[in-house]
Amino acid sequence: MARHGLLVLALMLAVSLQVCHAGPTINKSILAMVQRTSSLKTLRTAIPAAGLNGTLSNKNLKWTCFLPVDKAFNALVKNLAGEVTLADLLADKASLAEVLTYHCTEGTFLKSKMKAGSLSMLNDEKKASDIVQVVKAGTGFYLRDSLGARANVSSWDNIAGAAVVHLITGVLMPGFPEPASAH
Repeated sequence: MARHGLLVLALMLAVSLQVCHAGPTINKSILAMVQRTSSLKTLRTAIPAAGLNGTLSNKNLKWTCFLPVDKAFNALVKNLAGEVTLADLLADKASLAEVLTYHCTEGTFLKSKMKAGSLSMLNDEKKASDIVQVVKAGTGFYLRDSLGARANVSSWDNIAGAAVVHLITGVLMPGFPEPASAH
């Protein structure tokens, strides 16, 4: 009887271990991942404000996206020292779309395949300042945007459909064109 009870206990333990180690959650799309990730609340508002819901719900995108967590947006607004609020950023659809697409590049790059160098981002303006530098640091990497700001990767290799998403601690800023001077 004790042997039977031990066998049942071992079987229950084996089944529970299999359930616990079923692997990471695979999101159907980048948008689905954003909606399910608690540290991406700002992006949940920013993506539709930029008109990117349709694009980012595509499960077949073969992109790598470096998505800023909420703390990154809070730090950006704080660094702008009252010049611009988060509401101001979210209200400018064209600039917001430019900034958000500057966080994505074509191709899927897991951490194990990441190399130091330059990534050409997907934002609309195709110019030299649309490059993000990937810099090797110890066993990981960080990113440097066109303005020289640094963003560390806080979470690697989140699968979202055919895309790979890495969460970052900073908002990457593209080199916006200089405004035309009034004459």
